[in-house]
Amino acid sequence: MSAATTDSAVSEVAAGSEALPSVTVTTGTRSERARERSPGSVEVIGREQIERSGATDLGGVLRGESSLFVSPDGTQASIRGARREDNVILIDGRRVAGEPSGRYELNRIPTGNIERIEVVKGPGSVLYGADALGGVINVITRDPEPGFHGDIDLQAGARTEDAEAERYNAALGLHGGSLDTRFRLDAQAMSRAAYSETATAAPDGRAGVSSGDLKNYDVQERYTIDEDRRDEADVYTLAGTLEHFFSDDLRVSLQADYLREDRERNYINTGPTQLDDGGRGAVENIPARWLDDNERIGLSAAADWQATETLNLFFRSYRSVYEKERVVTSEPWTDLGYPTGERPEERDRDVTLTDWRQELIASWTPDPGHTLQLGAEHRDHEYEDHQLAGGSETRWDAAVFAQHE
Repeated sequence: MSAATTDSAVSEVAAGSEALPSVTVTTGTRSERARERSPGSVEVIGREQIERSGATDLGGVLRGESSLFVSPDGTQASIRGARREDNVILIDGRRVAGEPSGRYELNRIPTGNIERIEVVKGPGSVLYGADALGGVINVITRDPEPGFHGDIDLQAGARTEDAEAERYNAALGLHGGSLDTRFRLDAQAMSRAAYSETATAAPDGRAGVSSGDLKNYDVQERYTIDEDRRDEADVYTLAGTLEHFFSDDLRVSLQADYLREDRERNYINTGPTQLDDGGRGAVENIPARWLDDNERIGLSAAADWQATETLNLFFRSYRSVYEKERVVTSEPWTDLGYPTGERPEERDRDVTLTDWRQELIASWTPDPGHTLQLGAEHRDHEYEDHQLAGGSETRWDAAVFAQHE
């Protein structure tokens, strides 16, 4: 083939090709930039990919992604083998109060209102704190659009090997408004049965109680139970967004979200379980059950102002309140010396976590080749244990950062 023919073929291919759209990310540096220019490894999961996955929650979407491991019960994720506690989960760049380990968040966040997911693989401690050693998962929700739109998603299913492990999901989304004022409302209800496998518990004495002493009670040498590998859960979420454009340069938004869930799991408690003997002894490896009653309310207000052609200011304040009540009981409570009748609540946990944060980010771009970004953040955190006298703790944190590109 001659050089002229080769050049002609290349020109035809170039003329028939389409340029791929640029992918913009924000999580790696807390500022918008093309993904290929991000200093860290950022994976983006778009809306189309989320819909094709058929998943109803965040954990289901992440399960098939590279360098990510989602636990079998779908409650936690590990990025590149890091500890599950060393990953931060964000919604629109903001934290939400919940379990300190991030447990359950993957199946608390529904996919119906997710526009894309940005996964930063690698340490993000400088921008997001010491618990982001493994990486950051930032869920970007969908913006409302003018007009009026709605969508409904209904799903039902069960494992073919275990018809009892059924799952039901219903989601509703409404959004619309004018060019200046827009809204979005999303609601989802999910109910799933537990997935269990047969397990055997061998009780053993503890705290001054020998295995021989257990014969004074009705504690059996072996207990065979259906131990839950995935808890039974009913999760209800409601999220709303209202935004108004005062001008092309100033946008103000309000967000509110509500979570309510009930969880239950049967398991073998390897820790000490108190005998009903006046507090003198305990036994371990006893079948037990815990029941969770959790609730979370979040409120957020933000303003995005393009003050000049070169200066942008972003301010956000948000508050998240998470209430958790857990009751732990032993299944063979009469064998431990407790009287027949109402199941005793051997352990009861009732706590409230409150986070209130304010953040301000200023970005100055004097020319296309230079961007200076300054940021400041303040957090008030309160932990309150309703079961313990003086079980409250309050602390605050403040941080600033600067970056130049």
